Amino acid sequence: MIKLYYAPDTCALASHIALEEAGAEYSTVRIDFARDEQRSPNYLAVNPKGRVPAMVTDRGILTETPAMLAFIAQSFPRADLAPLGDPFAFAQVQAFNSYLCSTVHVAHAHRMRGHRWADDAAAIAAMRRKVPQSVGACYELIEREMLNGPWVMGEDYTICDPYLFTLAQWMEADGVDPIRLPKVSDHRRRMSERATVRKAIAQELDGVPLFPKQAALAFENTGIVGVAEGFAGVCAHKGIARDFLTAFDALQQEGVAGAAGQLQVGGNRREQVRRERIAHRNEIALAGQLAEGLEIRLDHRRTWA
Repeated sequence: MIKLYYAPDTCALASHIALEEAGAEYSTVRIDFARDEQRSPNYLAVNPKGRVPAMVTDRGILTETPAMLAFIAQSFPRADLAPLGDPFAFAQVQAFNSYLCSTVHVAHAHRMRGHRWADDAAAIAAMRRKVPQSVGACYELIEREMLNGPWVMGEDYTICDPYLFTLAQWMEADGVDPIRLPKVSDHRRRMSERATVRKAIAQELDGVPLFPKQAALAFENTGIVGVAEGFAGVCAHKGIARDFLTAFDALQQEGVAGAAGQLQVGGNRREQVRRERIAHRNEIALAGQLAEGLEIRLDHRRTWA
C-alpha cells in the first residue's frame, strides 16, 4: 500500500488529490514543520532532502511531485489521469508539471525561503519584493499559453490539474491578483468543488492547530513570519480567507506593529471584513493575537457546504 508523507499547505496536496482521484489504497503521515520534523532522523531516513512530499511504494521511495504524479497515473491507468498511450501528449503533461515544479514553485519560495539562496538580509528582502512580479509572470504565461480548456490539457482532466490547483491557492499570498487571471481563477474554483479535492484537504487539515496557544508554540519553532504564513495558508485552504494581503512586507518594513494591519480576511476579495493593527511588541503574544484576529471558525461542514 502507498504511504504519503505530507505537511498541510504544501505541494504534497497535489499527490494527495491524485491518489483520491485514482481510487488508490493509501495511508498518510503528517510531518509537523512547526516541530521541525522534516529534519528529524526518522524522516530523513525516508527523504534525505528533508522536504515533503515523499511517497513510499512497494518498489521504493519516490520524491518530487512530477515523478509522484506520473507514478500515480501509470499505476492506476483506469483512472485516466494522463494520456498514457500517447508519448507526445504524455510529454506535454510532464512539461507542464516540470514548469510548475522548477519555475513557479521556486519563484513562490523566494517569498519565505530566501535563505536557501542568500545569507544577506538585503538580498533576501529583494527576493521577497520580486515575488509578485516573478510569480505573476508565471501565471500570466499559464493563463495565456498553457491552460488549454476547462482543464490544463484541454477537455481531459489530468495530473496537471491538482498540481496547478495546489500552487494557485498561494497566488494572493504571493501578491498576485487573481482577477487578472480569469482562466486560472476559474480552474481553481472548479477544482475546489470536486469531492476528491475536498476530501484530501479535509484530511490534511484535520487536527491542524489554529488557536493562540498553538500559535505561540509555532512561533517558538518557526518565528513570527512562519506563524503568519501558516495561518494564511490554512485560511486559504479552508475557504475562509481565500483572498488576503500577507503581513510579511509589513514585518520587514514597519516592524511588528504593522503586521496585522496588512492582513485582509474575507471569503471574497472584493470585501475586506476586518483590518486590525497590533502594537504589542511581545512577539509570542503577537502570534496569539494574530490567530485570534483571524476569527477562524472550525465548522468544517459550514466552510465547505
